[in-house]
Amino acid sequence: MGSLATACSSLLIGAVLARILGPKPFGRVIIAMTVYGFVNLFTDGGFSLALIQKKDLSDFDIRRMFTVQSLMGIGIAIAVAAMAPAIAVFFHDPGATPVVRVISLLIAIQGFGLTSSALLRREMRFKTMQQSTLAGYLAGYLLLGIPLAYWGAGVWSLVVAYMVQVCTTFGLMYLAVRHPLAPSMGLPSRSMSSFGGKVILTNLANWGHVNLDNIAVSNRQGPFALGLYGRVCSFAFTPSGVIIGSLQSVLLSSTAKAQERREVVKEMALMAIAVILATLGPAYATFAFIPDTVITGIYGSKWIQAVPLATPLAIGVLLYSCMCMLGPIMTGLGRPGRQLLPQAISCAIAASAYFIAAKYSLIALAWTVCGANLLRLLLLAISAFSILHMSWIKIGATFLRGLLFSGAFGACMWLLDRNIRVVIVSPEARLAVIFAFSVAALTLLLWYKAHWLVGASTITILRRYASAFPAWIGAHLQSISGGADISLLTEAARVAPERD
Repeated sequence: MGSLATACSSLLIGAVLARILGPKPFGRVIIAMTVYGFVNLFTDGGFSLALIQKKDLSDFDIRRMFTVQSLMGIGIAIAVAAMAPAIAVFFHDPGATPVVRVISLLIAIQGFGLTSSALLRREMRFKTMQQSTLAGYLAGYLLLGIPLAYWGAGVWSLVVAYMVQVCTTFGLMYLAVRHPLAPSMGLPSRSMSSFGGKVILTNLANWGHVNLDNIAVSNRQGPFALGLYGRVCSFAFTPSGVIIGSLQSVLLSSTAKAQERREVVKEMALMAIAVILATLGPAYATFAFIPDTVITGIYGSKWIQAVPLATPLAIGVLLYSCMCMLGPIMTGLGRPGRQLLPQAISCAIAASAYFIAAKYSLIALAWTVCGANLLRLLLLAISAFSILHMSWIKIGATFLRGLLFSGAFGACMWLLDRNIRVVIVSPEARLAVIFAFSVAALTLLLWYKAHWLVGASTITILRRYASAFPAWIGAHLQSISGGADISLLTEAARVAPERD
């Protein structure tokens, strides 16, 4: 529920800020955040996942990791601040220099907070993480971002809001774990360094997939186009953030604990994909079928040029969401290196394709991103499912069921949109009607037809995780009749997260 609250807050506050500021300020912030995301790969060093995956963790390991990440954060922050003018020139926006310099401060702050975040994930305290993230977002964007934007602060309203968000979030996470702060100089153990190195390379390829399109837009078309494109991307990723973050954390921790019980891991993999397609699929199908109503209804007429980008990005983010379920499984099994080759191949292909497509138009780039996400999904699926020796017939059936349902749902929303346009002219009012109807319809379908939508095995697995859900959802899962033979899946209960 914390993820849902954060996503709803992000959507509503983001819409208000977009209507006040327009595309260009968002473009400049995206430039700084692209650099921020890149250097944080090295600040983290892959050690956060190493902390989660390591079976026996001592205070010495925690102190050593905290020291290494903090020092790396400080050093990288100084380097980025010094290189800010060159970075701004590279992105064809000299006005972004002060923004990059200020954002560089967050790199050092991030270095101090990574250990707390990793320990919370290791302990499966997802509720605490969600509450900290939500509190940080509201403190930054609601209390400061919107008022500053209204008073004419422009891009600085977004910069200040994000800085307050990060500081508040990591501060609350540290208070929740209170790990040792005494420094311990030296490198982490060889096993953790090796694991972290593989994670860095894989995350570097992931970063390329997520950010190279932004670099291509800025390099070819400037900050206004980047703000336009980046804002639609941000909106498209908002629904996925509700589901992906929680599922990834559960999959990583649970798979790490169930490394020797491969049959359980197989069922958890299918469960994750089925849940993604049954929950996110209808949302992205609706976005793809009625992009004009969604974009203008949320962001207003200033963003009308973004409408053609919505359909390919909606399809691409759904494919990306399915792909995101595979990485934590391979990492949890201690095989992060198996992600590297598929990610590197798809990233290399995407890099050249993005810059070529951006030269022609944003629409061409959006469809290229969609194709790149399909390629990533296919390559990672081959790698992950070969480790688990899974049946491709079973995998195909899971995907086909989810995609058919999503397409049918989106088509129904398109018909509803076409029929009410004559009566409801305002896109805001029309979107409100469609949103209410789609949420009610999807809730009823998931409540009464869950077996058909996600499969009996998924229901059985989710029952074992009932304690991680709100009480009313957990009770409903236990009451659903039918389901798979649970004799094989009983082991999943041993790795289910406890209620925080």
